[in-house]
Amino acid sequence: MWSFGVILYLLITGRTPFNGSNPQELLENVLEATYRMDEPEWKDYSENAKDIVSKLLVKDPSKRLTAGEALKHPWFEN
Repeated sequence: MWSFGVILYLLITGRTPFNGSNPQELLENVLEATYRMDEPEWKDYSENAKDIVSKLLVKDPSKRLTAGEALKHPWFEN
């Protein structure tokens, strides 16, 4: 589900959710699940799109959406 969140973020914005000025910073951002959703690419997307991505890119797998929960998310219903 983490990978689905990364891919969904990439499809929406055209870039990966995690970046860094060097490989070490990139790795730290991935490990800490540090990403932003306030870039201009997000302004035209619904709160449901932002919500599902943020619930998929949760560091703790036990707190991340499952596949079944994701399929029931309002973003899929719209």
